[in-house]
Amino acid sequence: MTISTEFTLPVHGFPLGRALEELPDIRIELEQVVPSENGFIPFFWVWNNESPAQFEASLDSVDELSSLALLDTVEDGALYRVSWANPTDGFIHGVSATGAVILGAIGTETGWTVDLRFTTHTQLREFQTYCADHKVSIELKYLHTKPEAQLADQYRLTETQFETLLEAYKRGYYTDPKTITQRDLAEHFGVSQRAISKRLQRGYAQLIKHTIAGEPQPT
Repeated sequence: MTISTEFTLPVHGFPLGRALEELPDIRIELEQVVPSENGFIPFFWVWNNESPAQFEASLDSVDELSSLALLDTVEDGALYRVSWANPTDGFIHGVSATGAVILGAIGTETGWTVDLRFTTHTQLREFQTYCADHKVSIELKYLHTKPEAQLADQYRLTETQFETLLEAYKRGYYTDPKTITQRDLAEHFGVSQRAISKRLQRGYAQLIKHTIAGEPQPT
């Protein structure tokens, strides 16, 4: 069983929130978190960031971060990779300790919206108990078990990639002529057109890799 949830956190509830407090006009979009021996290595986009140097400096004093690397830049954003310094408490540690999976997160000056996936209701309760015991401020916005999440797993798609591909198909992005544009999809999901382009591109790659390219699919 797969349980998809959406939690909200205050700006300071996630380590990258320091940057949002100092640069309220930026938007941080975290699309995928990959487990590693040293914790989590998130890859995230920073949008509307007029001063990358100021953004990077804003995170210098964040104890939970051990490294920050700029991977790519586009006209209106930059892609970063950050390594966590083995957090022993807080939201990130709660995710790791309970075995939850971060599917994506969006941060603005008003706070964070984080998509988490759990395999059992017991696991979800353990996470909520951890947050309550450690005074981690979270609010559950929705929870449901859905077959779409299992399909996303089958083809190694993130939830945001799956939802974007499905919405694009339903609304006529793949028809000739198109009845919706990437800009329309960006407005629907509340992200930039560049972010939609990246989601579609990565989603195509995963679908091809795990279907016609013939690579084994997860069981």
